Amino acid sequence: MGSILLVWALLVGGWFVAANRLSAISDRVVTDVHALSEMRQFESDIIGHRREYLLWRATGLAYHLERSTERLRAAEREAAELDPYVTTPEER
Repeated sequence: MGSILLVWALLVGGWFVAANRLSAISDRVVTDVHALSEMRQFESDIIGHRREYLLWRATGLAYHLERSTERLRAAEREAAELDPYVTTPEER
């Protein structure tokens, strides 16, 4: 009878350890998904800035220069929002 209780206790303990590890993995996945979303927006702003800048250089229209500046500011804001997702010194 004692060995059955011991095995049961080990199974329950193992279940708690596994559940905690899966919860940590799940939290990390959610964080990574948010980071990828922020990074996608950052890349979009950088590409948009470059496109508008090149259009301004080609056409000379002030509208494109204004949009280029707006996209650059948006990219700077996005870069600031990425800070919580930085986890290693190399990423800084």
